[in-house]
Amino acid sequence: MSAAEYPQALTSRDGKLLHSETTDDQFIAIRELDNLRWMHFGDDAVQAVIKLDEPARIVLPYNIAMLAALLFPERPRKLLNLGVGGGTFERFFSARMPDLGLTSVESSAAVIRLARQFFLVPEQVPVINDSAGRFLNADSSKYDVMFCDVYGDRQRPDCLADNRFYADASRCLAVDGVLVINLLPASEAELLEILLAVRQHFAWVCLLEFPDHRNVLLFVSTQQAPATATLEARAAALSPGLGVDLAGIPARLRRLPEKPL
Repeated sequence: MSAAEYPQALTSRDGKLLHSETTDDQFIAIRELDNLRWMHFGDDAVQAVIKLDEPARIVLPYNIAMLAALLFPERPRKLLNLGVGGGTFERFFSARMPDLGLTSVESSAAVIRLARQFFLVPEQVPVINDSAGRFLNADSSKYDVMFCDVYGDRQRPDCLADNRFYADASRCLAVDGVLVINLLPASEAELLEILLAVRQHFAWVCLLEFPDHRNVLLFVSTQQAPATATLEARAAALSPGLGVDLAGIPARLRRLPEKPL
């Protein structure tokens, strides 16, 4: 399913309600229509989608674009996923890159339980129940790639504007590592606040916007990103094995000027 095929009209009223609960002051609903099952946290923002006849396939356009982070290091071997949600990347990497060292962290025990129950995340895939900030602060590992997608609802998690969070992320990245962050900024001021915190610890930032969505992705690194031609060549080499077309994403990245630390 390409970004163009994604059914943007999915709402918290479509399809059949399979499950709902309120936990930690957060309302979670799971709905299903035809071959799609999805999760909402309190509003119409879709948190996770699974294509039931192709569980490893990535559906949400911004999730597909996050895979472009794999193009930054020459040979990504270890990936940290902060914010498991419905287990999109756990299913994907188990099927497509089983040798990748994947560490998964999710702050909500209820979300972990529902991901296993309704979104086919197998029990043998370990998920650490902890907040992103607390986990990073205590971690001493080095990762080639970090994914950060920690919005529960439309409210910004505190860690995304916290200098300490980015200091810990920088410390846990390999020399040529990259952190990709999914944002749902409510305003330009909120995006600027996050960028100011990021740039205390990362000199290089690439920004990717989605015209039809609120999502903004930040790809941040302590080193300059490889040239667009290099990223496109790596996309051409990697895409067939992943079953996802990453071509064209590198050209859409907006590279911000270096900010010396």
